[in-house]
Amino acid sequence: MRGGSASVFPSGASLLSYRATPWWRKKYWEIIADKLKKRGWSLGYVSAIDSNGRTIWIADAHRDDGKRFVVRADDQPR
Repeated sequence: MRGGSASVFPSGASLLSYRATPWWRKKYWEIIADKLKKRGWSLGYVSAIDSNGRTIWIADAHRDDGKRFVVRADDQPR
């Protein structure tokens, strides 16, 4: 099982290279993650194998006030 906590950067990416990326070259999930983090949300993600042997991806955004948003996908966000 792979996962991350409070990090929205792909493996190998650094904060410096991420911030230097123009907005039009960012992937859609990076833009969404930026907007959520600016509004006080914490982000995490995990991949797992379902009962049929397929890899699924689960993303979770939550706040200190108890609000939470969870997404499940059959493909890795790009």
